[in-house]
Amino acid sequence: MAGLPEGPEGLTAAWVSDVLQRDVRSVTVTRIGEDEGFTGGALFRLQAESSSWVAKLSPSDAPMRATFAAANRREVMFYTGLGRGLPVPDCAYCAFDPDTGASVLLLQDLAAFRAGRFVDGLSAMETRSVVAALADIHARWWNAPQVASLSGVDLLDEFDFASCWPAYPNALARILPDMALPDRFLALGDHLAANAKVVFGALMEQGPCTVLHRDCQADNVMFASDGSARILDWQILGKGRGVYDVAYVLISSLQPDLRRQIERDVVQTYHRRLLAAGIAGYGWDQCWRDYTQSVIGKFVITVLATVLLNNDTDHKRTWRRADLDRLLAFCVDHAMTPALLAA
Repeated sequence: MAGLPEGPEGLTAAWVSDVLQRDVRSVTVTRIGEDEGFTGGALFRLQAESSSWVAKLSPSDAPMRATFAAANRREVMFYTGLGRGLPVPDCAYCAFDPDTGASVLLLQDLAAFRAGRFVDGLSAMETRSVVAALADIHARWWNAPQVASLSGVDLLDEFDFASCWPAYPNALARILPDMALPDRFLALGDHLAANAKVVFGALMEQGPCTVLHRDCQADNVMFASDGSARILDWQILGKGRGVYDVAYVLISSLQPDLRRQIERDVVQTYHRRLLAAGIAGYGWDQCWRDYTQSVIGKFVITVLATVLLNNDTDHKRTWRRADLDRLLAFCVDHAMTPALLAA
């Protein structure tokens, strides 16, 4: 196996030639992406004579790379099997080093695609494209044997929500001092901190289960010229009720007014697409209940990203404000309480 580059200096023509088993004479490497994502990696565009790819590298910082080793392993596993034929970027090469936690992916260059816009929020048409792509992914792996090896609650072991939650109010006050957390929201956090595995287990470990992205938001989506969506960044891959991903994108990536207008119709369309794909035994009432319960995923990732990541740039602060505003609005609109989560 070719060595795994730790930085852009390792993305040479010789390395590309080695992993692709073809002669690549020269490569121009350009950093892309405004900020590092939740798992701290970096993206680089590799332009060769007649081809281009995007290389995704794990964090260059060794402790951070070790922290996200499981995430790096999951993404490589996804692209080597589960992702084939799905609305995701094609993968020319990927590898994971279990000794260091490092990973590298050489992915289809989607430069001709249009990126999602998190701060502005997705449009209704974009949202429907994303949810259609999710429905196709979920239907493909619905109750499949390959899903059994995945986990629905592993993130709670990798990132200790219970210990992060007490630090959240102060972390938020430091970056967004004008943001107030309602008492009902704080009560939800207290309940999740005390019962996270029970609440997540009911939604993520009990069938019907399928492959989940678990971080499907606008920054992880690209749109083709025909409007169809491609879902990127599969490091948080797991399993659970499919509508979890639908809730995640609607909560995180829509302006609240638009979400209120279209969410029931979008979730109904998602459910109908599952039925059309031959999925049986999953009724509409259950789908809608699972949708509202799935707020727990956005809640936990919002808290973890605020506490664990560097949010000191203006871009990150704006991102965190939009994310929290939308999460708070969903919790109010659906009257989320600890009792509802316990149910």
